[in-house]
Amino acid sequence: MKTKTIKQTEEFIKALPEPEDQPEECKGLFYRGKTNAFLNNNNEYVYQERTKLLKRLSCPGCDVCMWLYDMMEECIANDTLPIIDNVVNGELYRLKVVNEIRDWEFGIIDDWDLEFVLVTPPLPQG
Repeated sequence: MKTKTIKQTEEFIKALPEPEDQPEECKGLFYRGKTNAFLNNNNEYVYQERTKLLKRLSCPGCDVCMWLYDMMEECIANDTLPIIDNVVNGELYRLKVVNEIRDWEFGIIDDWDLEFVLVTPPLPQG
């Protein structure tokens, strides 16, 4: 597998369109996916899917990103894990809020889910 350098990844992120729900200066929270499979000491087959926060590529800490990070910690503490399907080893993911449920009377958001969305390269212009 080819590994991407930090510089290549930063250039890739700069080329991405900004999500509509984040301020202009905010890059968002980026994670690198990792999968691992092994046999442990008890002869159990273990398959792990992990994501690691990329601090150098992510937002340094605007209000939106800090709220996302706090909500992810709260979701884990309450056993409602963020949605992540089929982690691809070495790929880049962005944490987003999805499935917003609004109060019908006041219009405020009552419930939501957090999802790791695979970041795909932008299509070439032309």
